[in-house]
Amino acid sequence: MKLLQLLIALLTVFSTQINTEPVSTSVFGPCQNRCIKKFGEIQEQVTNIDTWYREFKVNDTDFSLCRLGCNHPEFSPLNLPEFIFGQLAYQEIASKTTDFDRENVVKSVDVLCLEKSETLENELFGKVVMVLEDGVNPLENVHLIEVIAMDLAIDDDDSVIFRDWCYSPYCNISFNAFSHAEFRIRVSTFDDYGYIGRPIASRWYDIQAFLSNGSNKMNLKNIEWNQDKAAARFEFLPATNVYIPVCSFQIEHKNILSSGSKVVDFYLDHTREILVKNLSFNQNYTMNLVGDSSDPLEINVPNCDILVGDVAMCAPPPVSAITSHWNTSSAFDSRLIIDWNYYSVLDASIDASNTNAIRTSHFQFSVHPLITPNNDKCEKYDSIRRDVPFTYRKFMFNVPDAKCNYEVEVSVFDTKRRKSESKKIKIIRINQPSFMALLPSDDLQTTIGLIVILLFLILSFFLILLFCFLKRRNRSRNSKEMRKGTVVYAYVDEVTKDIMGVRPTGGRYVPSGKTARDLEQANAFTNQLQYSLPSDSITPRPYGDIGSENPYDYIMDFHVESELSDDVFEEDICLSTPSPSIRDLPSASPMPLIAPFDDFDTLPAYTHRNFRFGNSYEMEGNTMCRMKTAVDVLRGHCFTLKYPKDYSDECRQALRKELEILRTLPAHPNCVRFDGVVIGRWDNIPYQIIGILLEDCRGGSLHNYINIVGSVLRRGGMRTPEDPAAPLTDGSPLSSGYESFVSKTDKGKQTPDGQSDTERVSNAFCRFAEQISGALEYVHRAGIVHTRVSPLHVYLSFDYNDPFDEVLSNQIVKLGDFGNSSRNLNEVIVDSTMPQPPEVINGKNYESKGDIWQFGVFLVEMSSLGVSYQVRKDIPKSGVTEFDTLPSTSLLRETAKKCLKLRSRPTATELCNIFTEKNL
Repeated sequence: MKLLQLLIALLTVFSTQINTEPVSTSVFGPCQNRCIKKFGEIQEQVTNIDTWYREFKVNDTDFSLCRLGCNHPEFSPLNLPEFIFGQLAYQEIASKTTDFDRENVVKSVDVLCLEKSETLENELFGKVVMVLEDGVNPLENVHLIEVIAMDLAIDDDDSVIFRDWCYSPYCNISFNAFSHAEFRIRVSTFDDYGYIGRPIASRWYDIQAFLSNGSNKMNLKNIEWNQDKAAARFEFLPATNVYIPVCSFQIEHKNILSSGSKVVDFYLDHTREILVKNLSFNQNYTMNLVGDSSDPLEINVPNCDILVGDVAMCAPPPVSAITSHWNTSSAFDSRLIIDWNYYSVLDASIDASNTNAIRTSHFQFSVHPLITPNNDKCEKYDSIRRDVPFTYRKFMFNVPDAKCNYEVEVSVFDTKRRKSESKKIKIIRINQPSFMALLPSDDLQTTIGLIVILLFLILSFFLILLFCFLKRRNRSRNSKEMRKGTVVYAYVDEVTKDIMGVRPTGGRYVPSGKTARDLEQANAFTNQLQYSLPSDSITPRPYGDIGSENPYDYIMDFHVESELSDDVFEEDICLSTPSPSIRDLPSASPMPLIAPFDDFDTLPAYTHRNFRFGNSYEMEGNTMCRMKTAVDVLRGHCFTLKYPKDYSDECRQALRKELEILRTLPAHPNCVRFDGVVIGRWDNIPYQIIGILLEDCRGGSLHNYINIVGSVLRRGGMRTPEDPAAPLTDGSPLSSGYESFVSKTDKGKQTPDGQSDTERVSNAFCRFAEQISGALEYVHRAGIVHTRVSPLHVYLSFDYNDPFDEVLSNQIVKLGDFGNSSRNLNEVIVDSTMPQPPEVINGKNYESKGDIWQFGVFLVEMSSLGVSYQVRKDIPKSGVTEFDTLPSTSLLRETAKKCLKLRSRPTATELCNIFTEKNL
């Protein structure tokens, strides 16, 4: 009905001669503003990045009638309320004049994008975006948009080629383009009473540059989580005088593992950003603009738990292990039994009464018959699919034929119907040698030929073994000769008795500086391998009478050679590693295996040959393992490699247990990050785990840092022989060598933030306590007890030269060494080298409150600057009065007393809240 009234009104207005002057823009603008606020309908729109914004729906009959009344204030035959409202608003505005200046509400205006029309040859259309002042309502005012063109070919004034009204900061434009011209946008803004400020103009844009090169320039901003999937966020460069983005475009993206690609349509909006959605986690993609000749972007989508810190936002983890066996106790041999292991953090922490909580829903099994030799029926059987409740860990399938080979695939679903990665195993029921299928019984010539080829391969294999044996024997002979030493001539200065150079028998003169460097490298390498070599094999020594007149002397020259495996599959750490006395690279040092990789095949794995390793060392408090720095030569990443100390089952089981914990514990910013495992060939068996890759915490243990800081603060500075001896508090550790960083004239000096060194250290210790209590809270929520909470097992992320330098304010500590951790309280192995809570000493099981007690000892060591704590005695002080009287140090001591109570100890969450409130 309203639409019919509008058509009648338009016919009436244009059929009647109205001899009035055109309406003034200064009055028509405010009149429209009143009409749009009165009759306009606000609707919400979604952007390309899933945000919302509001705009007026202008194709509305009531608003159109009101606008018509503003445009014809003297026309009376049309008696409609909306039309009359517009006339009255116009008359009221015209009768009042604003005689005061008002500031602009528009900061700037720019062209967002342009598009060539497909129907008209020279027409361009696009969008304009305005930037408003802070706090301005985008729907409060109306804007007059004008496109002003200037023809560069002729000397002519500017001309308006487009004019229209806009009711939001995002407006549409269209105009006819012509070559050798520039254009810009001019905006005039109106409120309910008139103009607001002065017109705002944009920069000049070159039309010819857009017509000749219409394209978009985008950059990858980030990868983010989006509705249980990953999404790539791209941002587009804003327009310049020679570059204007295209409004509509397509993005083509392709998974590297798939053959097909997907094309998504987009239309640029005021955010200048887009989201490419529905990407799979832990996958690599290539993305490019359709029609763009530049190289496609390579997008690496990480795992879900890396993008978000909440495991409830990610799909469930896959099953950790799956095994199978046949039911031999029954009369039916076609019953296949599947066993599997599965653990989810959400299932462990869920409240059984909460029906809306996200948890594991069920397991989906698929049993596929495989093509089996000598059994043509197998490929004709249908697959078996079953949904198994999440509480099950064993299930039996009745397969159609027990003499077929099968593939079992299992996936995990949660209550949101999210699916995990699939786990597959093959069940080989018929285990005949594979070469039997290559020997046809009815073709004698082919059979003989295959036998000849088989014999040739066997002969080649034995020749290769013989060659390797002879090479190994020659290597051993060279090693024995090198232990005896090599005779060379030494050029000795008769006055100073210094060696000027050496000349091997039958060789040429070598300067002594190069020889010294070679000997230093040999000594460093020998210490690194930690094998005891005869001292005379690496140390120069006289071989004759130095005081004789002969200017030559005998020395022993140590020689090393590199013998790396050329195996194209992977390096055999057990067999291909030469004797330590003749190896020059630490990457080939033998390491005991931890477990077969088949038991942990869901973990990221890297081959041993891709790493170069540093010196091996043993961290204090870690009696079962050793550490060394590992550099991935392909990716350039640096890690810490953890491997068993020796070949004993005790050491290997400890590392395997730690690996079991790390595989199911998601990443946390204050836990040492687990980056995967290193695999190699061991005793001719491939895919063996020989080490655990951990985050490289370059600052060492917190225990060492506390001792260093305590030594420096107690000494007060480096003293000269004339200074009186400084008193040393009982129980204080020895000097660390860092005293030179604090002079006696700088004692109590103020840093740029206005704090002394003691204040900065005490505040840093409170931050460390907050971070470790947060890590304990995270570990306890996962159902794990750590059992080794100590500064010995807490590591600093960043290295430091001065313990009081600027790194201290940004230092992060991380809890590590999960070798003694456990989920089952009945299986906790108590470390006798660690202080244990009273209830454990009395024979009770270790619980999470035991970690809290150890955390109390942890706080005592920080608050006392390394003074050892005696159980059931008062908390010792550091001996540094300025440090002991600080409020932050008192907080450490008071919190330690709460943790060391026999009963009613605080939880990790309560401890984290205590230090969080202090550090705010």
